[in-house]
Amino acid sequence: MKKRIIGLLLVISMILSLSGILTACQPTGEKLDAPIVKLEGNKATWDAVPGAVGYEALVSGVVHKLSRTETSFLLEDGDSILVRADGGYYYEDSEW
Repeated sequence: MKKRIIGLLLVISMILSLSGILTACQPTGEKLDAPIVKLEGNKATWDAVPGAVGYEALVSGVVHKLSRTETSFLLEDGDSILVRADGGYYYEDSEW
């Protein structure tokens, strides 16, 4: 009987722990700050945005997916660029 009660308590404890983990992994609904793009010659750079899982660079109408560690893009003459932070699952993407 004691083993059954202990087993039941362990199962209940595991279920409660799992529900706490799942609750903590929900999206926040917060929108990330937009990267501020600086031009240095033909190189566009920006500071990393906390929480970003990557970036999207819209270069002359073409979207380029970049990793979270890529915070620059080499431009050609005449290119225009907009950059937004990718929020992944937990955050909303920033504005362009």
